[in-house]
Amino acid sequence: MNNLAIKLVVITQLAITSLKERALSEEGTVAETVVIVAVFVALAIAVGAIITNKVTTAANNITMN
Repeated sequence: MNNLAIKLVVITQLAITSLKERALSEEGTVAETVVIVAVFVALAIAVGAIITNKVTTAANNITMN
């Protein structure tokens, strides 16, 4: 796992913990929570696409001769 993926996992875990604490202490923040989760999902998808692109590019540059 590279540094970017590790950072993404840590940030996501911190965000989830924060969201859980806020959900227990406050009511009526469903829309805000959904938006925050959607942003993190979009970031995760973007990072996955970047990693996939880099791996695919590296694999295509391997010479088989």
